[in-house]
Amino acid sequence: MMQETGILARILLWECYYRLPVISYGGEGKVSELFNRVKKGVRAMKDSFGPCTYRASGIQVVCPHCRNEEFEAGEAQLNTATATFLNLDWLNKSATVLICTHCGYIQWFGKTVEKVQRS
Repeated sequence: MMQETGILARILLWECYYRLPVISYGGEGKVSELFNRVKKGVRAMKDSFGPCTYRASGIQVVCPHCRNEEFEAGEAQLNTATATFLNLDWLNKSATVLICTHCGYIQWFGKTVEKVQRS
């Protein structure tokens, strides 16, 4: 674990030193542009985690219990007795699971659901 942390730190330092040379010799405008892009990326990454709205087959997903439109997404394995008996669970299909952020109601989808982009 300690060795992995050291390797990751070296990779991060290398990325900062070689990939971001704008900071060392760029002008004031380039530095502020860099930080604006970093802020935009962090904001987008933050929005990609956490609750979102989804569409299934082009229809907005709504909780049937409380009418909420925000869900946490996950994946669940659709186990079969034969595959489990033969220790081949990894061959089973998986489903998308949407959990309502208001009441906790769980909805299962066999086909892919698409995340609706926030504006």
